[in-house]
Amino acid sequence: MKKIITFLTLSFFLLNSCGQPQIVEQKVEKTDFILDTQKFSSLGNSYSLEKSSKIEASSEIILNTEASGKVESISIKEGDKVSKGQGLVFMSDNSLTLNTAYKQSILNLEQARIAYKNSKLSLDKNVEDAETNIQKLRVNFENTKKTLEQDLRQAKDNLDNSDLNNANSKSSLDIEKINNSIEKMEFEYKTQQKSNQDKIDSFILSLNKEKDTLRNQIVNAVDLGDNLFNIKNPNVKPKFYDYIGASDSRKRDNAEFAIKKLMDFDKDVLEKSTLKKQEEIDKFIKNLDEGYNTLKEFLDNVLDALNASLSGLTGFPETERTAYTGRVNGYISAYQGNYTGFVTLKTSITSFLNTYKDTEESTLKQIDLAKKDLDITKKAINSGGVSSQTTYEKVRISTADTISNLEIQLKSAESTLENLKKTRDVTLENAMNTIKNAELSVEKSSNEVSKLVVTSPIIGQVAEVYVTVGQTYSPGSKAIKILSTNKSELDVYVTSDDLGRINIGDKVHIEYRGEKYEGEVFSKSNLANETLNYKVKVSLNKNINLVGGVANVSFKLKSKFPLININSVTVLHSQGDKKIGEINIFKGGKLDKVEVELGDVYGKFIEIKTPLEKDTEIILNDVSNFDSEKFELKKSSQVETNTGKIEESSTGKIEETNSGKVTEKQSSTGKIEEKKETNTGKTQEKKQEKAKGTEK
Repeated sequence: MKKIITFLTLSFFLLNSCGQPQIVEQKVEKTDFILDTQKFSSLGNSYSLEKSSKIEASSEIILNTEASGKVESISIKEGDKVSKGQGLVFMSDNSLTLNTAYKQSILNLEQARIAYKNSKLSLDKNVEDAETNIQKLRVNFENTKKTLEQDLRQAKDNLDNSDLNNANSKSSLDIEKINNSIEKMEFEYKTQQKSNQDKIDSFILSLNKEKDTLRNQIVNAVDLGDNLFNIKNPNVKPKFYDYIGASDSRKRDNAEFAIKKLMDFDKDVLEKSTLKKQEEIDKFIKNLDEGYNTLKEFLDNVLDALNASLSGLTGFPETERTAYTGRVNGYISAYQGNYTGFVTLKTSITSFLNTYKDTEESTLKQIDLAKKDLDITKKAINSGGVSSQTTYEKVRISTADTISNLEIQLKSAESTLENLKKTRDVTLENAMNTIKNAELSVEKSSNEVSKLVVTSPIIGQVAEVYVTVGQTYSPGSKAIKILSTNKSELDVYVTSDDLGRINIGDKVHIEYRGEKYEGEVFSKSNLANETLNYKVKVSLNKNINLVGGVANVSFKLKSKFPLININSVTVLHSQGDKKIGEINIFKGGKLDKVEVELGDVYGKFIEIKTPLEKDTEIILNDVSNFDSEKFELKKSSQVETNTGKIEESSTGKIEETNSGKVTEKQSSTGKIEEKKETNTGKTQEKKQEKAKGTEK
């Protein structure tokens, strides 16, 4: 019976226990969410474009003519060996355009240098004259001051010794002295007036010559405009009229409008503009200035129209267009030289007219003061009632006034000198800019002339000669075929974007079977293959015996702005020509987003054009799966793949096969190889579930 009761009691407790739910407290532990970050200041703008390429034996190169002309001589024959840079075919310029343009640019440069030298001599002379004038004024000031002080002392002496009735007395002598002084000042004033008028007459003569020079230039420009547009007989246009500015008819219209405007200005303004007296100078200068600006406007519009023309056709041959272009450039150079001289003359005239009246008025004031002193002295002597003390006071006041006027003259002269120096510096700077532009024109013309020589870009052997002495060839004609004999070569295929970033002569790093080599780009093709890639030929610095092997080729390229992996950027929208994107940043221990302007794409990388703070920490890996309740943010300077290899940074190292297929190396953006998930995905969730199971 006791056993039955015990059994029933245990059963009751067991059933009661099973009927109530068991409460277990679970505590979820956050796991680390690793952020791969990089400061904006450490983003690079260089990247390596890496390709694979098969090593080829000597290859052939077809050399084409780069200019139109007649073959004068050929320095080689089939089978000859040639060196890099050797001249092979020498051509002459049939139209003489290139050589004429080169000689004209040399002449323009020499004229610009002469104009600079002449302007410098003239401006330095003006400054030197102003400095001499200041020195004279200073000497005159000191001498006059001493004289006046002596006069003042003498007046003081006269307090004790004066006899007005004696003809030989000091008072009588003083009156005579004042008269002499007044006569001297009046003579100097007349001399000064005549000198100033002579200078004004010289300015009028120079400005009239400047008008003749400008009108001669306008005559040449109008003649050019009439040749191009037949302005004088608009019903009959030249045969090439429709080809001028054909790619943008507005430029031709602008040029025609400009020539009519120039002709009207010459007829209505310059032809009627006369200069005979000083009052007409300001208006005359303004007319000349406007005339130069109108001429420059026409020349610029004509040049734009010619550059926008369709040439090479029967109606408007390239040689004729080039000749007109050279003619316009010659007029522009002549304009620049003449306008520089005009500006120098205008500055000199304006400076003189602004100051010479003040100098004359100052002299008149001194004469007037001297006459007043004379009248006062005479009255004092005749009346006999003026005390010696009064005479002394008058002399003292006169002395102070004279010194004050001399100080004003000196300050005015110093101001004139300062203005002349500033004018000289500005004018010479403009003239030097004209010289620099002329030097650039010489360099450009020299490059065009060099195109008349076909040179070998490599060491090799002549396989075939396509041109004949005495024959004329157009640009792009086949000239010479050369077989490379010196070095092994690589054919590397790149995209159109990368082709524009690679230049002939660029150094290239090559790796083959653990050995490192250097190469140089010597040829680029403008024709795409079947995969829409373009061939770049690279020569090695030494031969590789195993022809047919595959080598790794690395081009070192640079972007204008910092680069970041494109996977770290979300493209949002466009604003006109701007592309706007969004990047994640780590700020204040939290995730944040920033909008940035994006630039060009370089393989798997893209430019950031927006200048961020240098300490801005950009997040490179994916954070879309971040959950603040599950994870805790932590930074890591590096992210490793399942192989343990540290990945490339955002300098943008890219590998591509010879077909152009991108096989990007792992970057620091957090992209991990398949079958291994980062702590941003399922791996973190599995760790969380495992943590829960452990607590249970």
